[in-house]
Amino acid sequence: MATTFLVSSIPQALPAGVYNVKVDIGDGTQFVQLTNIQYDASTTPTITNISPTTEGAVGGSQLTITGSGFSDNGTLRIGDKELPDAVFTNTTITATLPSMSQGVKKVWVFASTSNGAAVNSVNQIPEIEYLLKVTNVFPKSGSLFGGTRVTITGVGFGTNESLTEVKVGDTDCDVDSASDTVIECTIQDTGDVVEITNQGIHKVHGKGYGWTPKNANVKVGDTIRWTWTTYFYIINFNPCVRQTVNLTSMVLPDDGFISAASPNGVFEYRVSKSNVTYYYSSCWIEEYEIIRYIGTLIVEEKPQSVEEVTVKVGGFEATYDVNSGVSDPSAPSGCSEIRTPKTGCTTAPPTGGAADKFNFLLQTCFTPVVDSFSTGDGTTSDSITILGEGFSSTPCQNEVYIGKDMCTVQSSTEGQIVCSLDAASSPLVCKPQMFSVRVANRGNANIEVSGQNARRFVLYPMISGISPSSVSINGQGLLTITGSGFQGDENSIVVTVGSLTCAIQSVTYTEITCTMPAFSASNQLVEVKVGANGYVCDAKCEVSQSCEITYALASTPEMTSVAPISFDGTSTSVTITGQGFGTDSSNVMVTIGGADCTVSAVTAQTVTCTITNVPVGSQPVVVLLKDIGLATNTNNIQITSQAIISSITPSEGSIHGGTMIDIAGNGFTNDTVVTIDGATCQIRLVTLSSVKCMTPSHAAQTGVAVNVVANGVNYPAQMFDYNTAATPQVNSITFTMPHAGETVFINGAGFSSDQTKNKVTINTVDCPVTSSSPTEVQCTAPALPDGTHSVLVHVEGKGLSNEDETVTYVITLSAINPTQGSVGGGQKVTLTGSGFGDTTIVEICNQECERDESEVQTAAQIICLVPQASEVQNSQSGRRKRNPITYTYMESLTPSITNVTPRRGELVEE
Repeated sequence: MATTFLVSSIPQALPAGVYNVKVDIGDGTQFVQLTNIQYDASTTPTITNISPTTEGAVGGSQLTITGSGFSDNGTLRIGDKELPDAVFTNTTITATLPSMSQGVKKVWVFASTSNGAAVNSVNQIPEIEYLLKVTNVFPKSGSLFGGTRVTITGVGFGTNESLTEVKVGDTDCDVDSASDTVIECTIQDTGDVVEITNQGIHKVHGKGYGWTPKNANVKVGDTIRWTWTTYFYIINFNPCVRQTVNLTSMVLPDDGFISAASPNGVFEYRVSKSNVTYYYSSCWIEEYEIIRYIGTLIVEEKPQSVEEVTVKVGGFEATYDVNSGVSDPSAPSGCSEIRTPKTGCTTAPPTGGAADKFNFLLQTCFTPVVDSFSTGDGTTSDSITILGEGFSSTPCQNEVYIGKDMCTVQSSTEGQIVCSLDAASSPLVCKPQMFSVRVANRGNANIEVSGQNARRFVLYPMISGISPSSVSINGQGLLTITGSGFQGDENSIVVTVGSLTCAIQSVTYTEITCTMPAFSASNQLVEVKVGANGYVCDAKCEVSQSCEITYALASTPEMTSVAPISFDGTSTSVTITGQGFGTDSSNVMVTIGGADCTVSAVTAQTVTCTITNVPVGSQPVVVLLKDIGLATNTNNIQITSQAIISSITPSEGSIHGGTMIDIAGNGFTNDTVVTIDGATCQIRLVTLSSVKCMTPSHAAQTGVAVNVVANGVNYPAQMFDYNTAATPQVNSITFTMPHAGETVFINGAGFSSDQTKNKVTINTVDCPVTSSSPTEVQCTAPALPDGTHSVLVHVEGKGLSNEDETVTYVITLSAINPTQGSVGGGQKVTLTGSGFGDTTIVEICNQECERDESEVQTAAQIICLVPQASEVQNSQSGRRKRNPITYTYMESLTPSITNVTPRRGELVEE
């Protein structure tokens, strides 16, 4: 006889005591009484408090349960969801509440020491109520085309906008803000997107040569999206979308819609008038103008409708209490909103909708309509007049946008809005953009305007002022152009004065500065061309007179004399005489031979400035008034800057060269050449007052000639001494066979005690100095290939040492890694050691271990691919060194091939 076991959870929430257990069998008329079950309060965990007792659907609150008998670990469930991160003590449980659907959830606490769930003081399982309820929606009517801002009240919404989803019918209501009790959202465009492709079937050419659907019924407010593609092997195939007057014609109606032609493309057009039929074609899709495909759009009126409002938070849908009695919210502070239908509208609202849901009515009487725009282009100084119906007579309740740029409303009635774009917000220029109009809180207007361009506006840049208006015939003054729409930088904006470019110096949205070209006395037109947002357009002139500047002799400063006319490198006060200089010293700049002369005083007839060094030779004097331009040098005045050398420091140096000398004087230029006894002194730095150069080597001698030539002018010869007493001397090297990282001891004379002034190189590679005295320098040997290398010491202020002392590097191998691998070879191994060079060859089993050129090879590391098993040896330049380090080939590390399938392949001819 088989034994049957029945496993069941015992009932909950009974007072302490002993209870019978019965099992009904079959129809319930038979039962078996089993051993009694005792409910024991002493073994039951007790819950005295739960906080909180209500929670929103998204959860996230900190749950705290207090009581006794919980033990230090256990299990916590809310409804059927276990909380694995709950923290237990014997008297407290804490956890983060999970997200759950609306409703009452039992709190199950199971202590590890208990045979059942914890109960509260009345022997019941405690509960938490999850709340997600909508109690009111306002308003309940709005525009057929969306745009109405909806306020939803209730409980349990939470504050995470990204988890909140609101829909009105199938249309998203984008959440603007969310709190636990209020959601505010804006109904998006209610129009559909109707897709049309060129994958229709042509009766002759087949698929890809026809619009599908060919005839489409659409509604006002829908957006038609045409998409076309061309097979890659077809050339000169360029469809487009082009409105036509009828199906047989290719004539474009006035302001009809049209796209660019291309092999692949997308084009969109929003239909805005009902009871209209649009005919369109693909253009001629090939060069012979034989093939095109056609289609028809039949536009129907957009019907009124009743749409259900749904709210979800964290994926859980709210319940809806349509009889809550919650009042509509009061009007917002500041600019209020319209809550009534259009004046005189008698169209009956739609009916229907579920009685247990909140419904929103898309109504004709709440839909503003735009009939016309006064202009399709303009500047930020222009006003745009919009005619239609359903607008608000309170200006702030009307919102007008051109693209994403707000058109600030200046005045309005129920049938007219006047607005303008504000330069302070830097609206886009040159690019045609669509108008949109919204009335708070009716919603979006229908732009019931025919034509592709009639619904667009192009903002042009604008010139409102030019300063100065009269300038020097010599140019170079700074022209300031004020206005708006200067969107871009000096690379995308072009300013011309007459036929010449005005070089841009700075650009903001409202101002351009540029350096004027020179012109003979005349009036010249100033023009600005802006390239922005994928378009290029010309700025409109809105200057009261004209956008011209006058090049006039009367506005041209004149320079007639300069004193003094000779300069020797000492600080000199210069007086420039003439006329037209003005009185503002900050507006005047003076250069002599390109060097700045600091202006200290200005009158209409004189300029006073101070200068020290001037480039050697005959040099021009230039006076510039920043706004007007260059002064005329009537008498072609030139000054003379003298070739003067005041000192050479140091005056002596090493016979091996390398001494950095500083030649002080006046007028040195970038083309300065210095020679010492005919050999070049390598230039390191040139200023107007100083030349620094590195001396060449020379036999010991006093009074060696130093010659300087700058700007074609010869300076008086100077003298420099090559002195063995000023020459660092390397006598010997201790430890002449170093490895990288070991210390090299250099013995000699003439070194510096300051180790920062000693620099050691071995074969031109830096050997970092670690210690110095006048007779010894210590440095850390760098990594070098094997061979003999010269050692050179440079002492700052003296120069170079002899370099006939050498060190010898030899190859050493310290390790190979890995040390074992496949007998088949090909494994990448790293050899470390010293003395490796470009010509170092590694051999294993007398076969070359070829370098892996993808890896970095150094004097201390070679990475190569193993050939066959052997001890390792390496050589360079014919020298060979055998090493005891070995590499082991192991069968156990060798992959093997047991079979190849298939054993033959197919020959394919291309």
